[in-house]
Amino acid sequence: MFFYLFLAIIVAVFAELSLKVKSKIMKVLCFIIMITLPSFLFAVRYGIGTDYYSYLNSFEQVRNGNSIRLEWGYEGLNKIVAFLGGEVELVFFITGIIMFSFIFLALKNYRNILSPGIGMFMFMLLYYQMSFNTVRQVVTMSIVLYSMKFIKERQLIKFTILIIFASGFHNSALLFFPVYFIYELIGKKNRGVYKFFLYFLILAAIFSMDKILLPVLSLNPELDYYVKYLENDKTLDTGLGFLIRSLPFLIIGFYLFKFLKIRDRFLIFYSSIFIISLLFKFTAFVGADYINRLSWNFEVVLIVLIPYYIRVLNNRGETFLSWLLLCYVILHWYYIYIYIGSHGSFPYQWIFNN
Repeated sequence: MFFYLFLAIIVAVFAELSLKVKSKIMKVLCFIIMITLPSFLFAVRYGIGTDYYSYLNSFEQVRNGNSIRLEWGYEGLNKIVAFLGGEVELVFFITGIIMFSFIFLALKNYRNILSPGIGMFMFMLLYYQMSFNTVRQVVTMSIVLYSMKFIKERQLIKFTILIIFASGFHNSALLFFPVYFIYELIGKKNRGVYKFFLYFLILAAIFSMDKILLPVLSLNPELDYYVKYLENDKTLDTGLGFLIRSLPFLIIGFYLFKFLKIRDRFLIFYSSIFIISLLFKFTAFVGADYINRLSWNFEVVLIVLIPYYIRVLNNRGETFLSWLLLCYVILHWYYIYIYIGSHGSFPYQWIFNN
């Protein structure tokens, strides 16, 4: 248990130091340690993650010259590594480097209003162990998080390039593309009525997604592979546990927005994205695994929202609330990854023991 927590602290410290130290050499050294250490441990794990052997099998298929039904970016990475004589561990290491680089870049954009170190700590506790199982998904989430910078800056070409790149690891990234065009509704104040109507439309669209897409996918044998993601999955947790676990984040956000009268676009935009993620999670009641996965591309904003909350609360002298929020995240991590063993990441094992 303490292995992951200690690793999260190390990564957070070096992320913060990479921006705080004055020496350029030390900045680079801290950055390298911050992205390579967790990526190395991500790469050399053995049997960790419920889909570990599926990824291993996919790599072996590529090495033997067979095609695999994975997105073009991840399949291409497998082909390059196999052609160069590498092993699946190198594939994992490269994906880890991509993942941590984009997360850090996203946090670095807002270093004036939040602590990138705390943001990296949030990533380690909320998503690092999940990435052992959903490798492609979390890489996609990291790229999507960074792409939000260009939504706010209204740079459509850069945003589009990043979304296409993210879709090379998981095609769910493509469904994040419309967010660029609804920014005027969800990224500004005094849009309450419009947001409510938009949230209603999102719910209606998601509940109808299987009815719309299943007939289309069934028409083409090449697309049959994706049908399983839209069919009902009785193994999904259809309770309201996700809402209960998200309540502290919602409550703090509501407190800052309503009672402290904070109206900056950062809080408005990212809070709206988080609410959309909850709408997607709520539709797990329809049992579609793909919709549940889609929510993660929105929920990843917690990596920037939580450190922002902590910075604002500390600036107001409400350190008790900020520490309470931090402790809750740690308890959340313990419950999800240690107590119930989600994503099969505990205890940690690596290839050197086998």
